[in-house]
Amino acid sequence: MLTAGFPCQYISNAGKRAGITGIHSSLWTSVVDGVRAPRPPLLFVENVAALLRRGFDVVHADLAALGNDTS
Repeated sequence: MLTAGFPCQYISNAGKRAGITGIHSSLWTSVVDGVRAPRPPLLFVENVAALLRRGFDVVHADLAALGNDTS
């Protein structure tokens, strides 16, 4: 099992709202790189609820490309 989180400054309603491509929130790509090799059987990703509107599509697509189920 692996847990991961990444900065929410650009995702949060209290932040700049630029989404997952914001300068800090784009660290998501480092999370993807970090789980690529170990391929954990279970992965928990933490962020703010606004991720559902400002980047979950990217998170879902990236994890699906690695063969993970995001349900």
